[in-house]
Amino acid sequence: MKKETITDEELEEADPLRIKDASTARTIYEECYRNDEQRRKVRSRVRNQLDGGLPYDPGKLSERGEGWRTNVNFRDAESARDRAVQPYWDMANNVPNKISCEIDEETQEKEKLAKIFQDGFDKFLRDWGMDYIIQFRGLTNEYITHGPGFCQWQDNEDPRWEVVSNNDILFPKRTPLSSQKWVYCMVTQEMTVCDLFYKISSEKQTKNSEYLGWNTNNVKKAILSAYKSHNTHIKNDDWVKLQDEIRNNDLGVSEQSHRVEVVHLFVKEHNGKISRFIFTEKGGSENKDDEFLYEKKDEFENFDQVVGTMYWEVGNNQIHGVKGFGIRNHGFSMLSNRMKSLLMDSTNMSLGMNFERQDDSTLEGAVIENFGAINVFPKGLRQITTYPSAKGAMDVMQFLAYNNSENNYQYKQQRDQVAQSNTAKQAEILAEMEAQVSQANSSLFLSQLGESIFKESFRRLRIKGNDNEDAKKFKKRCMDQGMPEEIFHDIEVGVTSGASSSMANSVLRGALYREMLEMSTLPGMNQRYFLENYVANRLGADAVSKAMLPPETPYDIDATNKALMENMHMASGQPFNVDQRHDHEAHITSHLQPMMMLSQQYQETGQIQENQVAMIQNIVPHLEQHFEFLKQDKMKEQAYQQLFRAYQGVANTATAIMANLAKQAQAQQVQPQQ
Repeated sequence: MKKETITDEELEEADPLRIKDASTARTIYEECYRNDEQRRKVRSRVRNQLDGGLPYDPGKLSERGEGWRTNVNFRDAESARDRAVQPYWDMANNVPNKISCEIDEETQEKEKLAKIFQDGFDKFLRDWGMDYIIQFRGLTNEYITHGPGFCQWQDNEDPRWEVVSNNDILFPKRTPLSSQKWVYCMVTQEMTVCDLFYKISSEKQTKNSEYLGWNTNNVKKAILSAYKSHNTHIKNDDWVKLQDEIRNNDLGVSEQSHRVEVVHLFVKEHNGKISRFIFTEKGGSENKDDEFLYEKKDEFENFDQVVGTMYWEVGNNQIHGVKGFGIRNHGFSMLSNRMKSLLMDSTNMSLGMNFERQDDSTLEGAVIENFGAINVFPKGLRQITTYPSAKGAMDVMQFLAYNNSENNYQYKQQRDQVAQSNTAKQAEILAEMEAQVSQANSSLFLSQLGESIFKESFRRLRIKGNDNEDAKKFKKRCMDQGMPEEIFHDIEVGVTSGASSSMANSVLRGALYREMLEMSTLPGMNQRYFLENYVANRLGADAVSKAMLPPETPYDIDATNKALMENMHMASGQPFNVDQRHDHEAHITSHLQPMMMLSQQYQETGQIQENQVAMIQNIVPHLEQHFEFLKQDKMKEQAYQQLFRAYQGVANTATAIMANLAKQAQAQQVQPQQ
């Protein structure tokens, strides 16, 4: 009979690796590298323009005898790119919390939990420090300049990521934007002799590296190959000698050796998980067996745990079709530089004194004689009375400036209309008009930043048993704020960027928060939220914790007052139902107080007043309803246990009272018959 199911072991055998060996992987890499050649040239030209590349080839100008011509990069491309990049840092980071958490759990402490997670993540970024700023700016530079922006997590636990240059990541043709549909991708990396030697620097480290997936024999071969490229005295079997040299002078050996170019190949296996293979970019004679440097099957659950992605646009829904601001602006900036250079040439000629020869006589050695304010020119020259005009060039430059403004979302017509206004809101009106178009780009950036990057770092910080230092600090900080461990690991949390796309423009942001502060005192409004954002916008995100006192965490006064009013009504015989939205901890505390006083009185005197019976009959079942809701709240587990212990004593006394009253009533009914 045919088996309907197979064991995990059989499934493992039926799911072999999709890459056979390093030679196969290298063939795939070389094919992708060739396919990316034209795009590398485009990125190189764009980078050259941003780095001050000249509009004309100086060598060709000299060959044509035009070395005198103006050939200057006026930095238009760099300036435009920098103006585009700067708002993204401010928008994403100058907020009270870098992420916004949505708790998927039925608890009245949702806001408190979310705030604990958000504050912990901010502290994680603070610990990351300057490197976070560098990585973030590098990511936004790649994103805006080239279109795709990529970052990579080096292992499956570290929450810190590193930006990946577009030149260092390769995809096959027609790779879709969604990482869920990727088959494989490759990331190139330079490793030094020191980097590689660390993996085999001791017997313990060698065993640990082999456990992690490193082929330590191949690591030795890669080190030998790199070192022999500059040091011919090392032979194939001189590993012991080289090892001694590295131990005694590891930095020196690294500097004397070629960098080892390695490729990380990430492949989606048939089970959907991601395997990683690391191999040298070139095989070389030292690697004839062509094994991988590193090999680990199913290292990651999916590509989102490997590479964080951001796209300037969707293009044709393929990664290679995405074009960033820098690429789109490249042709325009080249034209602008050439026109400005021509304008400078025209201006130089216009401001100079120009002559033409009258005969074929040589002017070699002829000089201009100066007599005070009088200049005497040699014979054979006639001054030209008409000069090259710069008007045409100026008209073209004006047209280019207008075109640049239009393409960069600046509404010239509306600007001209508002320019005549002297109202106090003029700057705010202009900012709002410009934000209407740029908001779309801001929204796209922030949604990808939260979903693709911050969310994954946050997930890694919460991995159970993660020994990463950042993860341990993050957990401790959350625990110190009163978060139960089971909540920390198991609760479902949605993560997005803490910034809003509508807040991209700083002028508009300030105006909106000023306006909302006036409304924040209305019932139902969270005034602290608007205060925190106002302070962050005016003084920076770091100022929030310094300028504002921490929020208080006592019971809700309104809830307590409401519970006390309920006590009065229930004592008069009016029952009350419990609403799930109530602050159950505050209500239980308020309802227990009169019951505990009644219990103590009964235990001391054995007596109870007639009007207290109604209180027992109404409050006890009312409390039971509150406890049912409080029991479901994982954040209130400790409070539930403490309050329920107090309630049990009260409930036992109430049961005794009601039983005693029942006996007395029964006795009164029986007595007339006797």
